[in-house]
Amino acid sequence: MNLFIFLSGPASFADLMLLVLLWIVAPIALLYLAVKILMVLTQKKNEGFDYWSSFDNLVNSLRERDEQVIAKEFEESKRLVNGTTDGWFEFLNDFRSAVNKNNMMLTSEESTTAHDLIDSLEETLRKNNNT
Repeated sequence: MNLFIFLSGPASFADLMLLVLLWIVAPIALLYLAVKILMVLTQKKNEGFDYWSSFDNLVNSLRERDEQVIAKEFEESKRLVNGTTDGWFEFLNDFRSAVNKNNMMLTSEESTTAHDLIDSLEETLRKNNNT
């Protein structure tokens, strides 16, 4: 498709439909997926599992044990969540990498919590990616 469609002459119907698809439909679909992810995470909160409370408790546990570097890595991962689907995947990959890198420094409870958080988010993203 010619990016300078309006400068190169009359656009065909296919060109216009492709523009509509790229500039209107695709962003709406991404926004829909991001909202679905937030809804599922909120639903888990109502079921007794609050994702961010568990995450913050994990970080606080690390700080109490003076594992400031690991706590900071986890918090930096959290900053990747920006409300888009891509942000959630970036957070998941970065958080998983930080957990795997520092797994030997985590207590068994911290390790279990971290892996539960990763599993929960993977499941949520997988479900929402298939809808």
